[in-house]
Amino acid sequence: MRFARLALLGLAFLFHCLASAQTITPLYPSSYLDQSGGCFSIRCFMYLQGFDGTSAITSNTGDGLGIQVRSGNPEWLVQQTLTNPDYPPPSQFPWMDPARPFGGPAAVYGNYILVTGTSSRYAFKDVVYMFARANNLWTHRQTFPLQRPAEFDRTIITDIVMDGDQALINGVRASDSSPSEMLTRVEVYKRANGLYGRRAVLPLPGDQNQYKDYELALKGTIAVVGDPDNARVHVFENRPDGWIRTRTFVSDLAANGRFGESVSLSGTTIAIAEPARVNASDPAHLGGIHVYTKRNSQWVLEQRLQTPAGYETDAFTFGFRVALSGDRLLAGNTLQENSDSFPTAAFLFERRDRWQSVATLQLDSSLVTEQVALVGSTAILRGDDFAYNNPGYVFELPLLWTLP
Repeated sequence: MRFARLALLGLAFLFHCLASAQTITPLYPSSYLDQSGGCFSIRCFMYLQGFDGTSAITSNTGDGLGIQVRSGNPEWLVQQTLTNPDYPPPSQFPWMDPARPFGGPAAVYGNYILVTGTSSRYAFKDVVYMFARANNLWTHRQTFPLQRPAEFDRTIITDIVMDGDQALINGVRASDSSPSEMLTRVEVYKRANGLYGRRAVLPLPGDQNQYKDYELALKGTIAVVGDPDNARVHVFENRPDGWIRTRTFVSDLAANGRFGESVSLSGTTIAIAEPARVNASDPAHLGGIHVYTKRNSQWVLEQRLQTPAGYETDAFTFGFRVALSGDRLLAGNTLQENSDSFPTAAFLFERRDRWQSVATLQLDSSLVTEQVALVGSTAILRGDDFAYNNPGYVFELPLLWTLP
């Protein structure tokens, strides 16, 4: 009798394991971004600069910014190409003119684009151009340099993100006479009466008198600044007395796994990539993503994500890039140097009772996933095959919670 009871318990446990076994569905691109969008050169190297759910903006080798939109479902096309408004449009196939770079960093939100370029009107220094859309036509509306102290000659703009009428811009002030002297500022810009103006400088801790390529995310009254060099991620909230730092996240590991290499924000949930993380339970496979959420005015760790079981391989690090949209999270992978081809370019997670991997985004070649974007049910991956190919792959995802 006891043996029969144990056997029944064993069968029940096996049935439970089989019933709860995770199904991960392979997904494939439904369309592609036009790799020549914005290109005026013999070789085109496309970079995904921004995606707001309806428009994707891509920069290219030849100093142009391509605005790509759906022409139908699922095809995308280049709606318009923007060029530096301070110079005549480049002719076809010129050699790049180092005096007039244009196209990135950039960001798009609704009817506004902010894009970095070099302006002849500002002594050939970097500025931010604002373009606005009316009747499906984008036109240049504003040019503004970032403020800098007199001892610095120029500003290197490393990142721009937008949400609503606000933007975060990371700018490194540099001196031509003293190259080692630098000053980094993350600033909040806000649009009023159709024009952008500076509203605040985020009070970041530590020494800012150096080059800091911060990772940025912005949503409503919350701003996130990733500092992977120091394995820190800072959270700021806009309150009546200004932008206040309310939390700093740190990795739970002593070693620097590049915590904050990529950050994403959706509502009151923050995803933080740590691609060089060494996991104690699986030290052979690098990478992880930390998901924090705000509950009762406190930020708490909701879950740590790793490579799903059965997909471990030395070919890539998990979570090199991360994108978050509502109850979906996209974890991009990057191939290790000299590794064999591995088609899984990213894992799609959904928040159910907890975050679980529900799909793989598959590509057909050995691509490093350099950039990922996710808004609603559309995901975009930009890859790099170390040759002459930087393609953009568009995935139209099934409805939320409909995957097994």
